[in-house]
Parts: sequence; structure tokens; C-alpha cells
Amino acid sequence: MAGKARPMGNSNLLAEVEVLVDTWGVTRRAAFALLKALKVPLLHMTDEVFFNMYALEKVVFYLSRHGGTGFSAPGSNHKNHNRKNLSRKTPIKVSITDDDLVIMESPEFIAEWGVYHGKRKK
Repeated sequence: MAGKARPMGNSNLLAEVEVLVDTWGVTRRAAFALLKALKVPLLHMTDEVFFNMYALEKVVFYLSRHGGTGFSAPGSNHKNHNRKNLSRKTPIKVSITDDDLVIMESPEFIAEWGVYHGKRKK
């Protein structure tokens, strides 16, 4: 089953979890674990599960931008082979914290995010 993005207004805001399965080549279970670690909320409607594409893109931008920390996803080879090192102080994140969410709502980050998208806040 191929995942679908669902249009809302002028954008494809919601996508089925199957989109991650199809595009990233992960299992459905790994997709759920990834979204949970990144604190991207899920919407359960009938027998389908959706996530906000904008929220996922924003978190991935936060982690991978210049000066970002990077991320070791659940089940990834990096995380599996470096379990001892991940328990120590490491720059690579294994989950998003509440402090990260505060930074992603800061005016500085929103401005950087806007520049990334080529938009200016009016």
C-alpha cells in the first residue's frame, strides 16, 4: 500500500505514515518509533494514521541545519553500534527534548526556517 499526502488548503499538510515506509525504506514500526522520538504527533483516523509533514520537515531542518546536532534514529546502525557512547555526553541526539521544542518556536529559529523556505514573515 502506497502512502498518500492529503491536501489541506494549498499544501499537502497531512501524510500517511506509509509515506515514510515507502520513501525512507523503513518498517512501519520504525516509522512510528522515529515520529515518536522526533515528537511529531500522530493523527489516528479510522484505520489510517497520519502525521504533519510540516512538523517533520521542521524537526529534520532543526537537526540537520548548519550547527545542528544530527540525530541517531531508533534502530539505526549508528545507534545500535554506539550504545555505550550515546549514553555519554554526545552531540548526536537520540530524541527531541522540550528544550529543543522551545528553540524551534524561538523568533531566531523561525526566521532561519523562513529564509530556508524563501518566505518572509510579514
